[in-house]
Amino acid sequence: ILKGMITIIIDYYKRGLMKEIFNIIIPVLIQVESGGNVNAIGDGGKAVGCLQIHRIMVDDVNRIAEMQGWWDVHNFYNYDEFTLDDRYSKDKSIQMCEYYLEYYYQKYVKWWNEQCSKPLYHPMPFDVCEVLARLWNGGYAGLKRNPRATDNYWEKVKKELAQKRMGEI
Repeated sequence: ILKGMITIIIDYYKRGLMKEIFNIIIPVLIQVESGGNVNAIGDGGKAVGCLQIHRIMVDDVNRIAEMQGWWDVHNFYNYDEFTLDDRYSKDKSIQMCEYYLEYYYQKYVKWWNEQCSKPLYHPMPFDVCEVLARLWNGGYAGLKRNPRATDNYWEKVKKELAQKRMGEI
């Protein structure tokens, strides 16, 4: 059963559905993180912007972008390295969020797939939006180590997703 679920999750990515899922989940993350305020400052001044991005996230996204070939010193790719000020831009924040979630989602699914052959020590959230929300809140290492640490955040996101869906009906 687990292998079948992993196949479904990987299929989302292969069929290009991640962009559609991002269009659903990222506005919800923005609402949960800041209520849509691009000038929001939280976590004692460490988290900034509509997605409450920390300095380490900017550094990580720049590392990922360079590693993936989205940026290089000659700027051949239409990618400029993100700056700390970009956290105040809704568009740049969303772009950083997409890069981060796309990279770590693939990495997490691959890691989980390897765990399927080992004794299970915690369940994997199979809802793609849930995995993305938990990655955004707890990071890749945090989600692998203890996915329950992001339970409160996931409950907020789930509530906001339900309200969003109700508004579409």
